[in-house]
Amino acid sequence: MRYVIFLCSILIASLKGYAQDSVITGSSKERLKGYRFFFKGESHEFPVENANSLFVLVKHLHTNNNVRYLVMECGPDQAFLANQYLETGNDSLLEASRLYLGKGLWQKLYVFNSQLPAREKIEVLGFDFNRYVYSSKAIKYMFPDNTYFPGNDQLNAVLQEITDWDTVAWDMGRQKDFSKYMDNLRESNVLNDPGVKKRLGKNYAAFEAIINNQSPATPQVKRDRKVIAQLTGQMPGLVKGNFLFNYGIAHVFLDGEGAANILFTNNEFRNQVCSIYPFYSLEKTGSKTLATINKYLPSGFRNELGRYPAYSLVSLEEKKIYPGEFKKAQWILVIK
Repeated sequence: MRYVIFLCSILIASLKGYAQDSVITGSSKERLKGYRFFFKGESHEFPVENANSLFVLVKHLHTNNNVRYLVMECGPDQAFLANQYLETGNDSLLEASRLYLGKGLWQKLYVFNSQLPAREKIEVLGFDFNRYVYSSKAIKYMFPDNTYFPGNDQLNAVLQEITDWDTVAWDMGRQKDFSKYMDNLRESNVLNDPGVKKRLGKNYAAFEAIINNQSPATPQVKRDRKVIAQLTGQMPGLVKGNFLFNYGIAHVFLDGEGAANILFTNNEFRNQVCSIYPFYSLEKTGSKTLATINKYLPSGFRNELGRYPAYSLVSLEEKKIYPGEFKKAQWILVIK
């Protein structure tokens, strides 16, 4: 059969003792080297499976591929809160901020990070649009005593308006209303006030990133162009290592119009972009999303993937399927 997959003898011998916290790559492990940007796709319909597979992939790529930055499908506001948790391990912050993919993922990342030297720790980045449920909490966290700038009544009023949103339940329809308050904050010339920089200290860079975030809450392509523009604009200062993106599957297609494709079609980065397509071998009766995702794959190959252990990374280039029949990615991650 065209898609018969041969696992090396070492891999076969190891399956009996296989633990669900590591990635199996078979004989293709070396093929991941040389990439700088790894895009892991996901269907948002499966948060538990996505969280588990992301943690496994973070550990694997950190150890083997120098990944030090985790780029989530979020703005700099949620990224700030995630980094504060990874730094402090304060579970009350985790509960209050409700970070994407749930507390289990972030608690495991905290434990993993705490065992690493400072220069090797995972740092979360966010270049997507702000969401008021995170912007308000992030800015409030930066002013823990609930006081802002004594004597500057105008600036204090604007900051109070923003932080008052920290208890408002998420509703995309209200984001536009909140954006008006962020506009007021930008127009207050707050970033040029030396007192603000002094007051915020190490948090000033995150405060600036939240205020100046240019990614719009719009459909994918326009957003992704802003995301990649902001990433590349900041790259001179991002020198710790490589990047793992966790984004919705449409954003990671190499033949689409999303973030991965934008980098992949840029001659400067083309050979540095790796797209990892999720194969969900799940029994989800009536899941239209699962059916849509899996139908992209050639049926024979899809059946073979179903027999792989969870968290196997399969090279499509090695199987000679890419760039022939399946142009969306170079790799498949099996998720069970």
